[in-house]
Amino acid sequence: MELMDAIQARRSCRAFTDAPVTREVLDEIIAAGCAAPSALNQQPWTFTVVTNREMIDQLAAGSVECRNKLAEASGKSWLAKYDLSFVGSAQALIVIAADPSKIGMGKFLDEEGAHVKAASACIQNMLLAITAKSLGSLWFTMYDKEFLHKTLNIAPELEIVGMLPIGVPAGEMKAVPRKGVEEVAVYID
Repeated sequence: MELMDAIQARRSCRAFTDAPVTREVLDEIIAAGCAAPSALNQQPWTFTVVTNREMIDQLAAGSVECRNKLAEASGKSWLAKYDLSFVGSAQALIVIAADPSKIGMGKFLDEEGAHVKAASACIQNMLLAITAKSLGSLWFTMYDKEFLHKTLNIAPELEIVGMLPIGVPAGEMKAVPRKGVEEVAVYID
């Protein structure tokens, strides 16, 4: 798949079949993430790859618990109905974390968050690689970070930036409206 085709085809996938995703494919997806830019090439990202069915189920249950807490705390009752079954039906979950001490020269410019910016570029590369492999995923963030740190033994100094549920899509993924270039770009000639 050509790059521009993958960019246009990428969709958030919330339904997966039970077809397996191989370790080789997961390694290729992570390698795509590692090709992302980062300040001073510090590559602040780490990946925790979960393919164990019991652990996936535990993380899915943790996401449901987080959703319920968010619904209660926010007063947004619709949130409690948000279907998270896709987390448990994924064949793999990749949790991306980043080291906040790796921010390049930003520490001298009062800039914080370069590690999150780099991890975000990493995640986008991974989502495009997933699309190019005819798989589905989405950038998932409805989780309790403390729960993930503890459950997955992720070092406490690392900041969790996202989770990618991955699998073969079960059905068509619909496009959502996007703003056109003319709505978002300002050219200064």
